[in-house]
Amino acid sequence: MNIKGKHYRTVWVSGDGKAVEIIDQTKLPFKFEVVALTSAEMAATAIQDMW
Repeated sequence: MNIKGKHYRTVWVSGDGKAVEIIDQTKLPFKFEVVALTSAEMAATAIQDMW
């Protein structure tokens, strides 16, 4: 996905390696928001709620 000329993957490791970052797809197409998942619980919620 390209946003303002910058390429984004749907899921990627954060720059410091301490989180997995995702595009919150529930906000698209009206808003572009990146969420840092820092725990297994957050990742499970993201999957369950279809972020």
